[in-house]
Amino acid sequence: MEMHSRSEIVCSVLANSRTKSTVYTVLDHYAPTHKPLDGDYGCWDTPYNNPEYTFGSEDEMLEYYAENTAAVCSFYWNLGVGTPTRYVVVGARFTSDGQLVMSVIVDVEEEAEDECLDELKMLLNSQIGVISYVNPAYFTDGQDFADRYG
Repeated sequence: MEMHSRSEIVCSVLANSRTKSTVYTVLDHYAPTHKPLDGDYGCWDTPYNNPEYTFGSEDEMLEYYAENTAAVCSFYWNLGVGTPTRYVVVGARFTSDGQLVMSVIVDVEEEAEDECLDELKMLLNSQIGVISYVNPAYFTDGQDFADRYG
């Protein structure tokens, strides 16, 4: 009997637009029942230079980081009830150069890794992406991501 290797992989793709709509497209596809993030989600760049600021909703928070292109933050959603078990976490990283990198951590057999990356690329209409293991792909901003993995 042939054994198939399984692992958790991180598929990361440079999105073509830095919008909350892009984030919700990925969330709706991979984690339609995700629990919204709290408005006090910690980020490196604090809104309005006020470290005590709390957003009223996940939507308001994503809008802020989408519109303020120098603001940097990484968001991660655990999957909700009823989501296929192969998906573990969805991530959105707003970079300092005004770009957005979306990621999905997936539990898959080795043979299906490329399919998972291609699915996320197709969803984001992007050709720039990478598969990493255990640790997410390293990059300092969107341009660095494109230079390394494009």
